[in-house]
Amino acid sequence: MLAIHGVDNMDQLNLKLESTLQELPVWTIQIEIDRPGNELAKIFAEDPLLPGIILTKDKKYAGMISRRLFFEQMSHTYGLGLFAGRPVEYLHNFLQPETFICLENTPIVEATQIALGRSHKQVYEPIVITDQSYQYGLLDFQQLLLAHTQIHVLTLARLQKEKEKARIAKADFRDLQHNYSRLLQNDKMIALGQLVAGIAHEINNPMNFIYGNLNYAIEYVRDILDIMENYKQEPSYPGAIAAAQEKGIEIEFILEDLPKLLSSMKVGATRVNEIVLSLRNFSRLDQAEIKPVDIHEGIENTLISSFSLSPHFREFIG
Repeated sequence: MLAIHGVDNMDQLNLKLESTLQELPVWTIQIEIDRPGNELAKIFAEDPLLPGIILTKDKKYAGMISRRLFFEQMSHTYGLGLFAGRPVEYLHNFLQPETFICLENTPIVEATQIALGRSHKQVYEPIVITDQSYQYGLLDFQQLLLAHTQIHVLTLARLQKEKEKARIAKADFRDLQHNYSRLLQNDKMIALGQLVAGIAHEINNPMNFIYGNLNYAIEYVRDILDIMENYKQEPSYPGAIAAAQEKGIEIEFILEDLPKLLSSMKVGATRVNEIVLSLRNFSRLDQAEIKPVDIHEGIENTLISSFSLSPHFREFIG
């Protein structure tokens, strides 16, 4: 049975090392998908801590829209006008959000590892929890991390106790210490991968816009230059040059320098794209399964990333 959200302080939860998602509070706010989209905004406004809303169709689970995705879409131009008056189903079909559904009897540690393995776009999205009676609730990802932290503290306490027993059971203690070190290293690598992937993603979006439109800009400038070359044959051209010089405009210099300027911009944009690609290859967040890799490519991408970033970030990676 799902625990309805009502715990204001996570310290009130009496978690154990083997605790499951069933012991964590969830949100059960629901709305039928045929309701107008502006009702989503009202529900989110009523509770600023609500991570998302469960969508139902004829009282059966149909999906979920998170607070982040909703307000991100509403912030776009015409976003509110397009979806506010239409049924929620239009917005859900447009977004097509990826939903992570987990059974309530899943251990918290296991659920945290799976959630952290999601793509950087989905890693902070709420988790849909279901029980055997097909009831659904939403678990805030931050609450899952807090619960994982409590269990991590319990693990440290257990580790301390095992240290006291080391003289009697040294072998068991060494195994536990090894597992703890491996867990800590995995968490650090996951966090580093998410950081690098997040930086690459934030750079990639505007750079794709710039790089994608740069070729069109070059073509447009070439067309304008061709027109200017033809215009040189017109009798009025010297007069136009003189009028421009009076205003401080060097037309001949601009005609000569503008193609060079665009060429330099394209070289710079290409370089940034190469750096972003090396960051994405370094993080490999979109490759969850174990597979053979080219170690030379990995070393090359790491070197490119290291020498392209600030000295402080290179020290962090090292």
